Amino acid sequence: MFKRWSLSARLVSTVAITVTIALALFAGLTAFRLHEGALQQKQAVAQLAGERFDAQLQLEVQLASSFLDRISNDVDVAVAGLAERSEAQGVVKRGNIVAIDLLMQKVVRTGPLDAVLVLDTDLHALGSQQPGLDLLAANKFLEGSAAAKNLRELLTNQESNRARSYLAYEPTDAAFAKAMGLKFEPDALLLMSAYPVFDDFGDVMALLLGLRTVTGEEKVLKQFSRTWELTIQVLDGERPIVELSGHTAISEVRDLLSRCAPFANRWQLCVYYRGMGESDADAAGAFASPW
Repeated sequence: MFKRWSLSARLVSTVAITVTIALALFAGLTAFRLHEGALQQKQAVAQLAGERFDAQLQLEVQLASSFLDRISNDVDVAVAGLAERSEAQGVVKRGNIVAIDLLMQKVVRTGPLDAVLVLDTDLHALGSQQPGLDLLAANKFLEGSAAAKNLRELLTNQESNRARSYLAYEPTDAAFAKAMGLKFEPDALLLMSAYPVFDDFGDVMALLLGLRTVTGEEKVLKQFSRTWELTIQVLDGERPIVELSGHTAISEVRDLLSRCAPFANRWQLCVYYRGMGESDADAAGAFASPW
C-alpha cells in the first residue's frame, strides 16, 4: 500500500511540477509579448510625434520667413511709393539738397525706413535724410558696395509703367552704415531697396535708395518667437547674424530641435525649439538632430 501511495505521490508531484513549469513559461511568454507590444507602440508613438513635430517646425520656419518677407515688402512699397510721388519727383528735378533732405527726413520719421538717399544716374548722392551727411563718403562706399552693379542695371531698360526695383539683404558694416547716415547695429541685416524716379518724358533721372536695419528687436518676429518659445536665427555658414530668442540663449541652440531653410540666396533661416518636458524627449529623439 505504501508503495502504491509512493507511486501516486510521485505522479501527482510530477504533474504539479509540469503544470507549474508550463504556467511559468506561459506567464513569461505573455509578459514578453506584452513588453514587445508596448515597445512597438512606443516606437509608433515616437514616429508619429516626430512626424507631427517636424511638420510643426517646418511651418514655423515658413512663418518666420513670411514675417521677414513682410518687412522687406513694406520697405519696397515705401520706396516705390515715394519715387512715384509728385513731391519727390519735384525736389529731385530741382536738385535742391535742402528740399531733398527735408523730404527724406519726413519720410524716415513716418515710415518703415531708417535712411533714404537720392542718387543721380551716376550713382552720386544728391541728398539724404540726414542734413550735412558727407555725400562724397556716401558715394565712395556706394561705388564699392556689392549692390553697385545691381543699382547701375536698374538705370537701364526701364519703363515708367513697368518699373523694376531692387531689393536685397546685405550684411551690416560699421563704415558703410556711418556713410549712409545709419546707426550701426553689429548683429543685424541691412535691407536695401531701390526704385527709379522718372522725369516727364519717362526717362530715369534718379534712384531712391531706401535702407532698413533688421535686428533681433523686430517687433513682429520677437512676439512670434516669445509666443511659441522659439529661437530664430539667420546664419551665415555657422555664424549667427541675427538672433531672436523667445526661450533660449544663443549659445544653447545647438542642442535643440531645429529646422532651417534658405534665406536671401546666401544664408540660412533657422528655427530652434525647446518646449518639451522629459516625458516627450524620448518621443522626439528620432528626429532631434538639426538639419
